[in-house]
Amino acid sequence: MTLPTYGDVSLALLLELVRCGKPVKPLDSYDLVARNFPALTASDRALTNRSGSGKVFADMVNFARNRLRVRGVLENGLPAGSWCTTQEARGTLVDDLVARGVTLSRAMGFIDASETLGALLGRDWATERRQSAIPLKAGVSDGGEATTASSAQRGEREVAAADEHRIAQAVLARLNAMKGDEFEDFVGKVLDALGLCDTQVVGRSGDEGVDILTYLSSPIVRAKVAVQVKRHTANVGPRDISYLRDRWARRADRLLFITTSDFTSGAREVAADDHEQQVALVTGAQLVDVMLEHGLGVVARPQVTYELDETYFSG
Repeated sequence: MTLPTYGDVSLALLLELVRCGKPVKPLDSYDLVARNFPALTASDRALTNRSGSGKVFADMVNFARNRLRVRGVLENGLPAGSWCTTQEARGTLVDDLVARGVTLSRAMGFIDASETLGALLGRDWATERRQSAIPLKAGVSDGGEATTASSAQRGEREVAAADEHRIAQAVLARLNAMKGDEFEDFVGKVLDALGLCDTQVVGRSGDEGVDILTYLSSPIVRAKVAVQVKRHTANVGPRDISYLRDRWARRADRLLFITTSDFTSGAREVAADDHEQQVALVTGAQLVDVMLEHGLGVVARPQVTYELDETYFSG
């Protein structure tokens, strides 16, 4: 299947964390999440991100964790590198399953069982994500064994990856070309498209470190999210993260920082401080990936290809 979507990975992660009922290390969560995708192969999990610095599937699980934190279903104050759900997470999971057509009683029973999402929703329940990663060189899997993909299949994947990389770079360049207020308005529109509600762009003079106020809402919980955005070429440092937290930790349920660049290691350390309200971080590459996945700011065009028709010649 190549890779599932972020939304499907988030659902699988929420399920496995709720079932564990105790802190889980990120490395342990990858296999737990993967078991819910029966079509996910070892080669799929071996795909690396554009920089070659990590596995795409692991990055997706980490990003899913950020989504769950923003939704208010992960505990704060845990030891570094541990993930655990809140008491409200079970109700959120039930809501998510019901939204996918599962009856309430079946959803509640399923959570207490050991079945995978494939058993509940069908083997092909997950939606395939657009190809956005570059496979490992020479078709070698993470276990060191040669893959069985044909040269033609590898060529198709490489072409698809190159095309995705090209449009991703174009989208990021377009975002960086925006003026500051244009980027704030644009991010507000993206958040609305992703299902947040009552979004207000407030980032003008006197914004006190926040540009957007929005809400995560479900039938049983509503969380206020304060969002700081920065259209910037340099990586965001710890000072900006602290500024957002210091002014909004007591005024919002969740904090989110979105940039077109990346975050320094110091910024990530400050954002994950277990003694403070943690700040969810979204890099420019992650923002573009979400846009491509949901078709925001891009249009898919059908591609015409040709092959030899032997029946015409032999007829």
